[in-house]
Amino acid sequence: MQRFFTVIMTVLIAAGAGCSRSPAKPEGFPELVPCKIKVIQGGAPLVAADVTLIPFDVTGTVWPVGGRTDAAGIAVMRTYGEHVGAPVGQYRVVVSKLETETTAPASTAGDQYRPAQERLYDLVDPALGFPPTTTLQIQIEEGIADYSVDVGNAVRILKQQP
Repeated sequence: MQRFFTVIMTVLIAAGAGCSRSPAKPEGFPELVPCKIKVIQGGAPLVAADVTLIPFDVTGTVWPVGGRTDAAGIAVMRTYGEHVGAPVGQYRVVVSKLETETTAPASTAGDQYRPAQERLYDLVDPALGFPPTTTLQIQIEEGIADYSVDVGNAVRILKQQP
């Protein structure tokens, strides 16, 4: 009975220790402001888009900040992918959404085999998906949690294939 009690206590302590841990923060990690960015395209929320914040001030350590939009077009910003929020500052906002279209393999006239082909499309203006060309900007400030950006009308632009 004592062994059973010891095993149960060990499991409970291990489970409790695992639940209470938050991801370790790197040295020099800044204070974060919890924030969400709503992405609008053509007047509607843009679902499953990647949102990345690129700081204007890159003189110090640059902490990667980003998120993916949900069904309401809202991306919760995370720093280092684990820590909710972003450091205070001015940012370029990079938004991208890609779609892959695959054609089935087929035989052509003369019984030649044609392999499946994949085409990749930008569903957001490609200029907004590249830090030097994006025109989207936000200022993350203490006390402001919700931001919004408009990426214009829907597009479907074939990306250059290598």
